[in-house]
Amino acid sequence: RWLSALSYFKYAYEALAVNEWAVIEEIPGTCVNATWVSCPRNGSEVLESIDFCENMMWPDIFIMILGVIILRVIAYGALLLRSNRQH
Repeated sequence: RWLSALSYFKYAYEALAVNEWAVIEEIPGTCVNATWVSCPRNGSEVLESIDFCENMMWPDIFIMILGVIILRVIAYGALLLRSNRQH
């Protein structure tokens, strides 16, 4: 479970899903009056059904940007170490 916290795709998918579904007020063709059908009626219910929070789009984007920065710093450090060994 902890490995999913390192996955870029987890944050990208959650941000994409929130961006697409948070603004949907009604999904046409869903059973509005049926109580026995587990069919989401709006975007909020879709996000709730996949355990995503509507307020997480910007934190997810920030985490992805931070991850890119950290990977670049690590790569730059590795490049410096490798170039110093050759001299």
